[in-house]
Amino acid sequence: MADTTITNNDFGIKLVCTMSADVTGLSVELKYKKPDGIEGAWPANIDTAATGVISYTLVSGDIDKTGTWKIWGHATGSGIDIESPSPFELRVINN
Repeated sequence: MADTTITNNDFGIKLVCTMSADVTGLSVELKYKKPDGIEGAWPANIDTAATGVISYTLVSGDIDKTGTWKIWGHATGSGIDIESPSPFELRVINN
């Protein structure tokens, strides 16, 4: 996903990440790092397994800090741990 700007407390926005690897049968999530340094993850959906396209749609309360968030994909399975090649930036401004 390209770098994107949204407003604080936005929801219903679909975040999409390409892992550049086959994620068939793996557990996937979108990891994030908030502007204040706190890290976490949202459970993701697999949109296209063969090319590693995963997504998560923001729900109310997910975006609670203004500033620049870093977002990247993560997939795990039996002996497998893959992260997307580079994070994208989600810029959050006051509404």
